Amino acid sequence: MIRMPEFLSRRGWLAGMGSGGLTWLSRDLKGQPVWAAGQPGTEWVSVRGAEYGARGDGRANDGPGIQAAHDDIVRSRRRGVLYLPAGIYRIGAGLHFDASFVSLVSDGAVLSAAALSSGAALTVSGTAVPPYDQSLTSLSGLKVVGPGRHVDVTGLRFNRVPLEPSSSAGPSHLTVRNCNVSGFRTGLSFENYCYNLDLYSCDAYDCGTCISLPGGTIDGGERIIFHGGTFFNSELAVESGNGNSMLSLIGTSLDYNERQLVIDQAHVTLTNCHVEAGDHASTPITVRGNGGSLHVLGGWFVLTGDSPRKVPAIIECTMDPDSAGGVSFQGTFLSNLMTRAADSRGPRFAVGPGPVRLMGIHSYGISQNPRILADSQNRLRDGGFQREIPPDPVLISDIVPITDRCSGTNLALSTTTWLSSSSNRRALRCQKHGAAGTPAGFAFIVPVHPGQIADFELQYLSPASGGRCFYVSHGYGVSSLSGAGIPTLLERTTCGATREPLGEHAGSWVRVGSGEPTRRAPAWATCFFVELNLVDFSGGDIYLADAIVTVIE
Repeated sequence: MIRMPEFLSRRGWLAGMGSGGLTWLSRDLKGQPVWAAGQPGTEWVSVRGAEYGARGDGRANDGPGIQAAHDDIVRSRRRGVLYLPAGIYRIGAGLHFDASFVSLVSDGAVLSAAALSSGAALTVSGTAVPPYDQSLTSLSGLKVVGPGRHVDVTGLRFNRVPLEPSSSAGPSHLTVRNCNVSGFRTGLSFENYCYNLDLYSCDAYDCGTCISLPGGTIDGGERIIFHGGTFFNSELAVESGNGNSMLSLIGTSLDYNERQLVIDQAHVTLTNCHVEAGDHASTPITVRGNGGSLHVLGGWFVLTGDSPRKVPAIIECTMDPDSAGGVSFQGTFLSNLMTRAADSRGPRFAVGPGPVRLMGIHSYGISQNPRILADSQNRLRDGGFQREIPPDPVLISDIVPITDRCSGTNLALSTTTWLSSSSNRRALRCQKHGAAGTPAGFAFIVPVHPGQIADFELQYLSPASGGRCFYVSHGYGVSSLSGAGIPTLLERTTCGATREPLGEHAGSWVRVGSGEPTRRAPAWATCFFVELNLVDFSGGDIYLADAIVTVIE
């Protein structure tokens, strides 16, 4: 039968069982041999022992006693456990922890770093080469409280100290469980020679940044995985600037932070995570740099605040489109993610030139889905009408059979260089020759698959004079080629339509969109269409600019 030491609670004993099994209780077993350096050892050390004198009363400086107890285990060259009974342990300087020899186990002790003005409350390093046996090491049951998010102090820093000489030693192959960090500029920082870490049910809050993987580190950032945990009420939940890193959050919550993620050349995956906020004054997620990527699999993204919104977009993806990075959401539940309109454009889910994809998303109602995905994801080949012959619009109604995509008896389409929209882009000139009541119309036709969600936006310049109105409708259909090789709509269902009165906005650019996200494409549909019907236009010119169609896959 194993006898628990008198100072060890049942909870502490169970916590220790998860940090190396029974090996660290081996001093209580008769005949237990002494292991070689770096092997499971015989030490269990309480910082409340008489030789160390830590009180845990929230008044005394317990830092020297805690560090001395740790250092004695390391000097023994045998693996051991440093035990902090429940209490508040004030420290006047940062502590250093060697994961090659020491596991830290606590019953919810509070490490108070309120007196620190720089550095880190606890720096975790490692000295063994190779570091593989550090998988026997754990840090568990500790609450670390800092001087406040505006003081440049880190809560838990995983970093090799010193960096030289070069070797594989460092804080790798570790497990961290049930730890709580608050009141720091940076909650948890993963730096040099830090990789292969698993963190379970760890929280950080009231920080400048909860989780940081800074750029410029050496051999760090590979496979840092959080299982569960919540990161909340902070300025920023996650910042990763290490281009060699792979950060994974699994079943984690990012709640009510001013911003959620800033990713620069790094790679972050969220799996079945919950991301929630009321509103954001700026874009909550930024992905940038060569190869920067964010992959969201399942989970839930929600904004709970009322309209009108302040948030300009949910994603800012600013890397070069050819960098092979980007953002993807797959099977994620999106709730209430409406954004505010910017300038003359309507609301956007994402901004910037980088690729953003939404695939198989879900929501309470279709109106809660993003309307326009991003300008960079325009399915029209030339929505800005830069080419002399526009490749996207196609005539679909005229008084004679259509034999040319852009030119008929009643209507001609061409681009112009002398008239531009509010964004200083070229315009599509729609010139009707016939009188009001004569057929004339054209459409933008974009391929889709069943279940996808498409939507559109465009601007038109209302003529200073001329007849009456025109109509804009959108929906799904089946497209084919006519005998003359011109695309045409064989079957259609209209999702929405507007009447645009031309005299009310003479000489001004007017934005037209669906007003809310279009429903999903029916199983029989092969295309999404935007049709402009000029039958009631009495003749003359209408100019279009900045046409965009995006598709949620």
